[in-house]
Amino acid sequence: MSRRPDVDVVRAVALVSMYVAHVAPSSGPGNVLHLSEYLTMPLFALLIGVGAQLGLRRRISRGPFAWWRSMLVRAAVLVAVGLALEKAGAQVMIVLVHLGVLLVVAGLLSLAPTVVVAVVGVAALVIAPALTAHVLEHGPLLGTSSWAMELEGLLWSGYAYRVTTMIVYAALGILLARSWLTGGRLSPGRSVRVSAWGTGALVLAA
Repeated sequence: MSRRPDVDVVRAVALVSMYVAHVAPSSGPGNVLHLSEYLTMPLFALLIGVGAQLGLRRRISRGPFAWWRSMLVRAAVLVAVGLALEKAGAQVMIVLVHLGVLLVVAGLLSLAPTVVVAVVGVAALVIAPALTAHVLEHGPLLGTSSWAMELEGLLWSGYAYRVTTMIVYAALGILLARSWLTGGRLSPGRSVRVSAWGTGALVLAA
């Protein structure tokens, strides 16, 4: 499967947004550069969903074992590097552990029917803020042990990043990728592409 320049453009925007969020000396005119704080994570999560779906083509050609092994290795590397940066006392918010977990979730979700992907995305959109609000108001759901609080922080109560929120964007990425694939589970017609991109733009704007 040939490379898609539109996906590469989104990757470039995500990388530039990440660098701006980390090293920009100010918020820029009208605080425009501050938008990078809110754009980077959604773009990376969206790209993980897109990559998970497009990767199914490699699963067909290389076999399911090679596809799963590749995905799990990448997820493990992201988690390991993220944990190492956290232990090193990095002065930035580390999102790599969340992205590593999301990579596995998106890989599983990419195998599901389109209706299931859409339902999971909408459910995460509703449930994620409800879980966060519940923890803030009533305390942890899984207990007060260190591992339970770490797990809750990773999944739904973290200060900056939460896997449940990222699932919304990953599901959207899977649906967008399916709208491009001829012979995929979602019709690649013009109306589907327009509606998918329109929905994606609205979610990212929100």
